[in-house]
Amino acid sequence: MIRIRRSDDRGFAHYGWLESHYCFSFASYFDPDFMGLANLRACNEDSLHPGASIDPCQFQQTEVFSLVLEGQARFHDSLGRQGLMKSPGGALLLSAADEIDFHLTNTGAGKTLRILQLWLTPPAGSVLQPNLQQVKLSPSNGILLIASPDGRDGSLQLQQNICIYKLKLGKTACGLPTDKHGFLQVFKGELEINGSQMRPGDAALISDESMLSIRTGPRTEALYITMNND
Repeated sequence: MIRIRRSDDRGFAHYGWLESHYCFSFASYFDPDFMGLANLRACNEDSLHPGASIDPCQFQQTEVFSLVLEGQARFHDSLGRQGLMKSPGGALLLSAADEIDFHLTNTGAGKTLRILQLWLTPPAGSVLQPNLQQVKLSPSNGILLIASPDGRDGSLQLQQNICIYKLKLGKTACGLPTDKHGFLQVFKGELEINGSQMRPGDAALISDESMLSIRTGPRTEALYITMNND
């Protein structure tokens, strides 16, 4: 089964210094039909004004993956870890065990920061170990493994049975790896998955599909996740 979540149907919040689009119920936005998918609890696309900061977020027993789409950001947490990530290709994976505060500031001179963030919760009974990993993704076209349970091929290492891929493709047709659940978020160009058309901001919620085929436009970028934490 594939459900398409259209960009215009997402939740939206405007805080003055920050605009956020929510694929799933989050903060004050609630949609009983979109409470998450398997262990994916949030997929937020945030636009942060120059010089502004996102209010400190508290995470516990959650893995948070962040991908910078445009601009650059400085981050630090309550354990004293800090760094800089910027487009193209800046990505960060925070594995929060005990409660931790995470801060993010737009340090791009006069430019809006656009960032895509995923919140992933481990299966019941699992206990995360604290970790913070950062990577600069290759700008080459293709389907790139960003994160995996075993950290293979230089990917970030998740503590769950989840894989995250970055798609950067020209006009082509190909297949995608499948698992019990999948999630596809388009953020540039156009894409067709198993006959369903998608545009920037659209997401596909996928369950129990044995085969996934995509067709892409000349300049398409997307994030794709496979999940099997049962």
